[in-house]
Formats: sequence, structure tokens, C-alpha cells
Amino acid sequence: MTFKKLALNSVFLSSMAVLTACDNGNGGSDGLLGSSPEPSPSSEPVGSTTFTISVEAPDSLAGAQTASIFDKLGQFFLPSAYAIGNDDLDADNFVVTIVDTAGNVVELVEIAAENIFQNEDGTWAIQVPGDPRLDCVIAVDVNGSPQVTVGSPLPSDTLQAPTLDEDIDIDIASTVAFQSFIESLAEEGGGAGVGFDELDIDVDDSTELAAVEQLIIAVEETFDDLVDSGAIAPEDFTSVESFYAEVEAVTAEVIEQEIENIQSSVSDTLADNINGGGALYWWEAEDEGEDGFFIERGVVSTSAEVLYEYDVDGGQWQMFVADVADDDLVLSADGWVFSSDSVVISNVADDGTITVADGAVASIQETVISEQSIDLNGRSIADFAATNADIALLSPLIDAGANFGDGARAYRITAATITDVYHLWYEPGDDNGTCPWSEQSAAALGGNCITAIVNNSGQDEAAPATLDALLSESAADATVSAPQIKGVQLAWTEQGIILAELVDNSARDVNVYHYIWQSSAGTSEYEFIAAANWQQTSPAGLPDGESMIVLELPDAVLEAGDMDEDERIAIFAVHDSFVRQGSFEAAGAEESGITVYNELANNELLAALDFVHISALYVNEANACSFASEWDDTAYDGFGGPASEATMVTFEKVVELCRQNTGYEGAGFVAADLQDSSFLVGNDTYSFNADGSGDSGAPFTWSVAEGRLSLSYNDVQMQGDSGTSYTLNASEIFEVVAQDSSTGLMEFRAFFQNDLWQQASPGPAIDAAFGDLWSGGFEELSAQP
Repeated sequence: MTFKKLALNSVFLSSMAVLTACDNGNGGSDGLLGSSPEPSPSSEPVGSTTFTISVEAPDSLAGAQTASIFDKLGQFFLPSAYAIGNDDLDADNFVVTIVDTAGNVVELVEIAAENIFQNEDGTWAIQVPGDPRLDCVIAVDVNGSPQVTVGSPLPSDTLQAPTLDEDIDIDIASTVAFQSFIESLAEEGGGAGVGFDELDIDVDDSTELAAVEQLIIAVEETFDDLVDSGAIAPEDFTSVESFYAEVEAVTAEVIEQEIENIQSSVSDTLADNINGGGALYWWEAEDEGEDGFFIERGVVSTSAEVLYEYDVDGGQWQMFVADVADDDLVLSADGWVFSSDSVVISNVADDGTITVADGAVASIQETVISEQSIDLNGRSIADFAATNADIALLSPLIDAGANFGDGARAYRITAATITDVYHLWYEPGDDNGTCPWSEQSAAALGGNCITAIVNNSGQDEAAPATLDALLSESAADATVSAPQIKGVQLAWTEQGIILAELVDNSARDVNVYHYIWQSSAGTSEYEFIAAANWQQTSPAGLPDGESMIVLELPDAVLEAGDMDEDERIAIFAVHDSFVRQGSFEAAGAEESGITVYNELANNELLAALDFVHISALYVNEANACSFASEWDDTAYDGFGGPASEATMVTFEKVVELCRQNTGYEGAGFVAADLQDSSFLVGNDTYSFNADGSGDSGAPFTWSVAEGRLSLSYNDVQMQGDSGTSYTLNASEIFEVVAQDSSTGLMEFRAFFQNDLWQQASPGPAIDAAFGDLWSGGFEELSAQP
């Protein structure tokens, strides 16, 4: 099971605050936060909860910031690529409120001046008695004091988040998510603002809090993905209102599903399922670019974990029982031992906490907590999958009419490591023992192809045998025209490699570079990324006298190397005569928002999948307008046919994404514009009669519905190259994806299917779902007399 965490985008301004939560009762009516005293620690009030709060907004929203704040920065408008520092907020930027189910403020929570201050590290400390509450909301105005009125909604120019957990992000995503939740409650309450208890919502209940938190997490992850892909540019927005409207629009599908998840949350848990003899079912599907698609599912029980990987080329699932110790090496009390990359359920505690252990190394354990249980009965399987990151890739392959049945459950879980885990990566080589990225023998490298790679002045050195071989005597001068830099490789990039120069000095400095093989000037060059420090440590389990190098990588390095969060802490240690590279997981490290299923939901998801549509997975924003079937002119007894697989699902995805690229929002085909006219369609002439008949070299009937042109060919007699006669039945569908405003020429995508491809040979016969996806222009020739 692979869990990923998202990094924060650098275009945001950030500030941190520590808050002690809302009281259940009688906050004062003055409400606005006091001024900030000198930083000084303060003891936490009895019965309080401490929150860590991060406030994030694009720099462009601070355009109306008061001059005094910019005076502190010593400049006026900052470029959007730079984050405004923690000093940009003061106490008056915050307000703490209690709201009703319509989002109206029913109480302002008074914060005494001595209970809000900025810590030495720049974070904010705010102390409020009470517990986390669903109706306790913190609002921030990055341009001044929030103007809050009891009886009215929070101002639309504020960023908001409820106090659900000890760690809170306040940003545009949290604002959109929480306000969408409030809107759903307002609808349930008939539009009137009532107390949460009147809708049977316990504002202190941990299950209720977790369900809303999952909504916020889902919207934040979707928003971050859109920012990373360039689909939305936060710095383009100069008001919270316009930013809110855009984010609400692009996350609407996710919000709809997550609101349904909240409304269908139930009390039974994953632990109840396991105790009842059930198991934990998980799915993972990823687009790995040039490496194709990785589609895997598994079932974890008290006895084993069984894995199923889909063989895209072979068109079938392959089963593996993951109980063999042949995965990464992990450090145990007995030294470095092989793990199995699988887990078994080892314990279910009375409080519902599930413990899973590595199938080969029982001391490597995680706790699994069910944060939210979702009753899936009646939900669309495709719609649910589309907004769940682990299986969203597969949603085009799921039957649009398939729904989950009674008893189907999904569980949102959080997994946390129990002990520190040190991994050394392992690659035994291919079937003949050769390392996949070189001609070296795995046996010559101690049976493991993965060693630390030291690059010195552009050349890889021999596989190192000692940790000292990784170190540089002094930091290189990167300013000279041809720097001589020695570094250990951390990652590959499209242009080169990421190198960490480990300096052998008292500070144990690290300088991380991007070594570019060929720059725009035609020569290699080193681009500095970030500085860090390395450590040398000897954790329990290492042989006497041995140690390892540990290096925590800054965000900039992970971004430059396209590295996952679980690669943030790199380790290097000697094993079987060579220095190996690996990673480290600290005890308590959490991965949340993971969705798993019970057996019924898993089986229904599997049954709804149809891999005949897998060609749709190859369509993306970049290739949608050029995606087309390959064609073989001689196949099928000379009639020709597609040499690649495409289905209606593929066609519809091409049309959708190509329209997004061209910006086409027209009406598509209009029947009145076609009748009694002839058009050059591709290289052929199509004539359309007013009675719904037509001809393209073969007679057809035609119709238009919602801008889509559909043609049907029925019982057309054809003769193949072999002299064999055939009766053809076919369909052809056209959709407009662009139109020239000056000439009226319509660019289309078409999907053609016929039953000859199941009759004629040589073929071979293709699945009836397949067809020819092609494109062209639709140009009027003349009106028929």
C-alpha cells in the first residue's frame, strides 16, 4: 500500500499559529482578537486543546494590505513567486467564532490580549479554553481585522477553517470545503440557521469531526493538484471572492462526493468488519508515464496479504501471495533483514485500533485507525471512484450505470508507524542476474544492484565500499566555469541527476545540485538547489562499530527530483561490502485519507470494471486533440480496419479533453444546418436529406441529438478482395471539437463501428466494442437542389 502526502506550493504566504480551542459555552461579545504582546511562553489553560495553524494565501490577495505591514517588510508589492513571511499577520488578522448551520455567526469568542502572541520561531500562539468543535471557526483577513457581525455570515473576504484537529490549514481550499458543508446543512435545515444539535449533529463527536476533515483534505488535495498542473494559478486572483468562485467550480465534483460521504457516514468501523471475519481490501492505480500503468489491488487478512496486479499487455489479473522475504532490507534487532512488502493483521484492540505487521519481519508494525465509515449503498461506483485518488485513473473503465449494493462499505483510514524503520532499497536484477540500468552483474555487487552512486566532476566512480567514499574534503567552488563537484546521486531528472555534496567538516554541510548533462549553452552545468546538513548515527541493530549517514532533504530537492515524501530522509549504510541507499520512516509518521473497502464493495468495484476500455487511459490533455486509431488498409478482406483499440469511452474522453484544449463551447451539429446539404467530411462527400436519409458512398440514416451527429448504415451489401460477399451494419458518430469563426469550418472527432470486423478475415476479429477513432473537417460544399 502506497500513501502520498502533498507538499505546499511556494506561491503561498505562510504563517503559523498555535490555538487553544473553542469553549462549549459562553464566549464574550467583544470578539476581535487583541494586540500582540512581546513573545513569551504561556502555560496552557486547563481543559484546553492546542492547535497548530498554518495560514496560506497567494501573495496577490495581500495587494490591499496596510502600509504599516509593508513597511515592516521594507517593500511594497512582492512578486508572486515569493512568500510573505510570518510577520505579515498580527493578532488583529484573526477572529474566532461559533456559527450555526447556515454559517451565521452566533457568538464571537473573546481572546484576551495575553493569550495571543507570536513565538520566537514566528508561529502564533492563541489560547482559548475548550475542545475541538465542528461549529468553532477561525477566520483570517490577510488585509486587516475581520469585520464580523453576530447574526450574519463570516465576511466573504476572509479565509476560514473549523477547529477539527490539532493541525489546521487555513486557506482557500479549507474555506471552500467548509462553506460547501455549511451550504449542505442549510439545505437540510430548510435554509434557516439552526443549532447543530437540531440536525442531530454532535459538534464534539470525533466521527463527525473526522468526516468533515476528510472533505477539507480532499478539496485541498484536488486544489494542490490543479495548481501543480498549472490548471489554476492562485497569483491571478486579487480577491478572496473571485478566488473562492474559481476553486468552488473546479472542485465541485469532489465536494459533491465528499458531502455524500458525510451524509452516509455510519458508526460501524473497519475493526468491526475484521472482528466479523472480514478483511481489508485496497486498490491503487497510477499512470507511470513511459513505464505505462500500474494497477494493483490487494486483500489484507489475519493470515496473509494477497496481491493482484493487472497485466495490461496480457489483459488479465496476476495473483501473488506476498509472503516471501524478497523486498527492501529493513534494520531489525538481528541486523539488516529482508522484508516482504506485505502486511498481515496481527491485532485488533478494544478501541478499534488495528495493528498490521510486515509479513516477514514481525517487529515492523503500523497502527491503522478507521477515521470514517461510509455506507456506499446506492452510490454510483464510477462517480465514487472518480474522486478517490487511489482509483480515479480507473473511473473511465467503470460501468456508468453500476451502483454499490446494500452492505458495501468504504473506510477512510490513517496508518502510523509504531517504531523507527530504516530501509535499504533492493534490486536483485533481471532473470539473468543483470542490473536493469547497467550491464553489471548483481552478483558482483553483493546480490543487490542498488548501491550509492558517487559522481565526481561528471563521472561515476566505482561503487563505494565505505561511507568515507561519499564525502568531499571541502565544498567545491560552484562559481567557476567548470566546477569539480563530487556528490552522491539522489535522483534522476529528464535533464540530468540530483547530487548531494556531503562536506567532511565539523558542520557536516550538504550542498545539493542539479547536474545538467547538456545546458542550453551546449555544455554541462551545476545548478544549486538547496543546502542541508548530514548526520552520522548508529541505531540499534547495526553491527558493532558500523554507522550510517542520514540526510533530510529540503522541499526544493524533493520538487527538483520529483521525489515522494517517503524519500525525504535518505540514508546510506554498508551492506554486503557496498554502500547502499535507502530511506527512513520515523515512529509516529502518519499517512491519512487512505480509502479501503469491505469484501462486498471490493467485489462490486471489480465487477463494474471493464478493461476493454483501457485505451481511454492513454488519452490525456496533452494528446487529446491528436489521439486517433491506427489503420490497416489491407485487413478484413481489403475493407481495412483499426490496428489499435478504441471504444466509445475513449472517444468521449478525447472529445471532452480536446474541447477543453480548444475552448470550444458551441452547440455542435444542428440538424437544420445539415438537411438538404452536402459536406466534404475528411476526404469523402456526405449528403444529408431532410427526411433523415443520406449517402456517403453508402446509404445511411442520420439524426442529431444535443449536438451529436449519428449515422446508421443498415444491411449494406459489400464484397471483399477475396470475392466474398458481406452484409454490413455500421454506426458513425461525430462531435465538433472546434470551429473556425470566419469560415464556419467545423473540426470533428468521429467514431466508426461496423460488424464486418467481426465477420471478415484476415482480421483478426476485434471486440464489438472497438471502433475507428478518426478526425477531420466538416466543410459545406453546396445546398442540394
